[in-house]
Amino acid sequence: MNLRQTLLRAALGIALLFGASQAPALELVTVSLLPSTQNAIPTQTVNLALTISGLGDHNPSSFGGFDINLFFDSSKLTFTGYNLSNLLGAVGTEADDLSIGATGNTINLAQLSYLSPSELATLQPSEFTFATLSFLVNNLPQFQQTFVFFDLIKVLSDENGDPLQIASLNGAQIGNPIPEPPALLLFGLGLALLIRNRRRI
Repeated sequence: MNLRQTLLRAALGIALLFGASQAPALELVTVSLLPSTQNAIPTQTVNLALTISGLGDHNPSSFGGFDINLFFDSSKLTFTGYNLSNLLGAVGTEADDLSIGATGNTINLAQLSYLSPSELATLQPSEFTFATLSFLVNNLPQFQQTFVFFDLIKVLSDENGDPLQIASLNGAQIGNPIPEPPALLLFGLGLALLIRNRRRI
C-alpha cells in the first residue's frame, strides 16, 4: 500500500470516528454476493457481484464508502481481479480505490467517495452492484462446493460518513455438480444399450 492510500485510509477512519453527524442512519441495508449459488468446473472463470440493497432510491440514505474483507479458499479458487462501480463516483476523480486486493485467503476492497450527499443520492438507486470480483476455479472436484463470504466489515458508511446499519450479509457458494467425462460416457453407453434392447422386444 502506498503512502497516499495509507493516509486516505487513516482519514476515512478518523472521519467515521469524529466527523460523522450525530443522527444514525435509519435504513437497514443488506450486502450480498450474487449469484448466491452457481456451478463451475475447473479452469472456468466465475464472477460475483458485490451488491447493497435497502438504500434510499435516489434519496438519503446513500452509500458513501466501504472497507470490506472477504474470505475464499485459495486451494480451490484463484482471485483474478475486481472492478469498482462508478456509483460512488468516478474512481480517481470523485472517489478513491483504497483496496489492498488479495492476501492469502482474504480479499480487501475499499472505496471512499468525495461526492456530496445530494450527488450520491442522484446517482444511487435503492439496490446496486458496487464491485465485481473474478475468480478462476482451480481445484473443485465433482459434487464439491466452495464458499466466498464476508470476513470483516471495517467500514460501511452513508453519505455523511455515518455507519450504515446492516440487516444481513450474504455470501456465495460455487459448486461442481457436473459428472466427470467417464461417468457421462458410461451413462450414455447404458442409455444406448437400453434403447437398443427395447427396440428388439
